[in-house]
Amino acid sequence: MSIANRLILATPATVRAYREAENSPHYDFGGITDLDISTLLAIAATETFDFDAHELLPLDDTDDDNADIYPIPERYTRIFARLNAADIARCAAAWAASEELDCDAADLLSIIENLCALARRIENGQQLYFITA
Repeated sequence: MSIANRLILATPATVRAYREAENSPHYDFGGITDLDISTLLAIAATETFDFDAHELLPLDDTDDDNADIYPIPERYTRIFARLNAADIARCAAAWAASEELDCDAADLLSIIENLCALARRIENGQQLYFITA
């Protein structure tokens, strides 16, 4: 797991310059890809993964050629904002068992917990983003 990643709560204007927006609420971690996050979206929504429905699409007008910025669709942000501890544990277990990850659920809990915490903090004009660099 060597990819640097970030979940960030930002406005569309500030996310494009996220390296300068260190004051934005965020959570840094490593090793998870956009496909992995897409898989988690399906799991949280209790849906079977489908690329057409769950694939994250990157913004194409960023200031950084070395980073991809993926908006988390509002539908999923609302789902994550409502998850309780039992839901988070269920998501972690299913996500850990996915073919792409095949790891211990405990290793994923903090990612989901932080994603949920950020989703609960969204204010007007903000959105949750997944960034790989």
